[in-house]
Amino acid sequence: MYNGPEKRQYKRIEKPFTARFRIRSGSAKERESDDWDSVTLMNLSVGGTFFL
Repeated sequence: MYNGPEKRQYKRIEKPFTARFRIRSGSAKERESDDWDSVTLMNLSVGGTFFL
C-alpha cells in the first residue's frame, strides 16, 4: 500500500457502498438484459470510484 503524500485532486470517501447496474447493448438489434448486477464500491470521489 502506498503511504506517501496524497497526489489525488479530490478527497476519497472510504466507506463500502453497494451499487446495482445493468449492462445495455450498443446495438438496437440486440435485446437488452433484464438482469441486474451488484458491486461493492470500496471508495469513491468526484474523479472516480474503486469497486470489486
